[in-house]
Order: sequence, then C-alpha cells, then structure tokens
Amino acid sequence: MMWALLSKRTQLILASSTVLVCAFGLEMLVQFFTGQSIHLIKLISAVATAVLLVLVPAAYFLFRQILKRWPILQKLTFPDLNGAWEGYLTTTWVDPETGNNPEPIPATVRINQTLFGIHVSLETDESVSDSAQEVLETDRKAGKYRVWYRYDNSPKAAVRHRSPNHGGLAFLEMHWEKDSNLLTGRYFTDRKTTGDITLRRVPDMVG
Repeated sequence: MMWALLSKRTQLILASSTVLVCAFGLEMLVQFFTGQSIHLIKLISAVATAVLLVLVPAAYFLFRQILKRWPILQKLTFPDLNGAWEGYLTTTWVDPETGNNPEPIPATVRINQTLFGIHVSLETDESVSDSAQEVLETDRKAGKYRVWYRYDNSPKAAVRHRSPNHGGLAFLEMHWEKDSNLLTGRYFTDRKTTGDITLRRVPDMVG
C-alpha cells in the first residue's frame, strides 16, 4: 500500500536502479577477486532474482523499524499507524424511543500496516468490523494523511435482533504537524446512518 503511493515511474526507477547498482557492484567484486567477468544479461537476471527473494522480503519485515529510526520518512511517505487506537464513535442515529442521539460509543481500533498493505479492525461492546478494501490518501503540503476503507460489520449475537450485519465506508485522518497520535474520521453505513470517529494512539509498550 505504501509502495502504491509512489508513481509507476518512480517505482520503475527505484526497482531498475536497485537491480543495476547491485549487478554492477557484484560484477566489480567478481572481477576484483577472480579477474573474470560475467555476462551482463545473466548477471542482471541473477541479481533481479536475488532482489525479489531477499531484498523485498527484508523490506517487508524491516519496514516499521526503518520508519521508527527515521521518522522523516513517515512524513515523506505515510505515517506508521500500526497498533491499537482507543476512542469513541459519535453517531447521528436518533433513537426512536427517546428521540435523542446515543451517548458516544467507546471503540478500539487495531491497524496492521505493512509496506504493501493496511488492514483496519474496529471493535465496540456490540460489534466488530473489518476493512475489506483500503486506499491511502496524502496531502503532504497540509501534513494530512488519510485512510479510506470499506468495511463489513458483524454485530454480536445479543444485539442482532436490532442490529443486523451491515457494511459501510469510513476514513481515518491524521494531521501530522498538530498531533501524530490522534486520528479523526467519519463513517457512513449502508443503513443510511453516519458518525464521527475520534481515536488516540495506545502507547506501544514493546517499543
């Protein structure tokens, strides 16, 4: 997903440059130690295979550590949202029995973000929702970063008589310069209700 934020041209340049630099570096090492040269096409092919088998998995697993070590990369690409976030949902739904909006609903959001994807799950006392499709949006000049996602909501058994399964669309937004530990957003359900989302990052005790 983070990779998808780069233009196709930039992706091609980065991938090609990595392969070529590694290929020429390896050729120089071989010539230095053996005095022999390797056919360039075969060398590039071998390096491309090595990049796919080694560097791509390494980038996948080291992605978060890299962002933590150099926070500026988060601003240049997309913030690290991994972990738990706690807050509440404020719905616009009106209870027909009271004629009022319900009190804010406590919620916990867990985000799993990698170099190539992101998943958002939200849980309240009554239901659990999981993202089914996600899109990242950036406005670096304004310091704003947004995750749009389509979700499926599954209410717990005790409330299904009044709250059936449903789907919806939501977004979570961070204003990097103001508070990188705060997410705000909004949700829209296929039951024609909407609401606001306010979340604060739970400190990562592991570190």
